[in-house]
Amino acid sequence: MNGDDDERRSDRDMEFEILDFLQLEDRSDKAALPVLLKVLRRSKSGAMRVIADMIDPKKPGPWKLELRRKISGAPRKRGHDFLLAIERQEIRKMLEARGAKKLETEACARLAKKHGLTIDAVRSAVNRAWRKYKSQKSTDL
Repeated sequence: MNGDDDERRSDRDMEFEILDFLQLEDRSDKAALPVLLKVLRRSKSGAMRVIADMIDPKKPGPWKLELRRKISGAPRKRGHDFLLAIERQEIRKMLEARGAKKLETEACARLAKKHGLTIDAVRSAVNRAWRKYKSQKSTDL
């Protein structure tokens, strides 16, 4: 592998981190800012770090960007569903590596116990998250 492949993989990782960031809408602009700055500054790309400096109100510079939500009103509470879906995927992978059977049922049961929910509530949250994710991906094409 050459350095270009490493950089492309780094860019792909950044893309997924930023997409994950955008999925979590249940926070204010001020609460989201430190998370986004951390993601951007982890990049190998100098351009991403420059953008992070432009967004950061603590950094000096002639040009500043302002992070704000495009949609007015209270943030949607979709973030919790998305986090459950991600956590369910991680549990499924762990169970699969151990050779467990009934991955979906076991993963949902563990999440239900951990979060004090019913198995049906976990399944509903995961389905909502993936339905929304898939609908956003289809509009991006």
